[in-house]
Amino acid sequence: MDKPVVVFAEFAGKVVPTQSLVEFYAQNEIVKKASKALAVCWATAALTIFIPIIHLVLTPIAFIAGPFAALFVFFKVQKLPRLIEGSVVCQHCQKQTHFRFHNMNPRYYEICEHCRTGYEVLWPAKEA
Repeated sequence: MDKPVVVFAEFAGKVVPTQSLVEFYAQNEIVKKASKALAVCWATAALTIFIPIIHLVLTPIAFIAGPFAALFVFFKVQKLPRLIEGSVVCQHCQKQTHFRFHNMNPRYYEICEHCRTGYEVLWPAKEA
């Protein structure tokens, strides 16, 4: 499910385009993550039933917020990449350096393998 995408890397204000492979989450993984968000909200509601006074407010809020949290997670994870892998020419030492981000949330920071200059891989990317 890899897809070639033009990703931009930023070296101290200078933006450089580069080709990389991007893999997105499968539909079943997205549903699983959304289900976990729903389960956390509803488990919180179930546990707060036994706490006096707090259960009057927190239990209904957690039950109502559960589906909204699940939808938020569902749509957020659809846009996020599971894997970004590629290489870019370092603007400091002019050598090829590789990057790989697996199951990470944006901001994607990496350092050059040769000169240790930091750079950021910008997301969302442009389609190739």
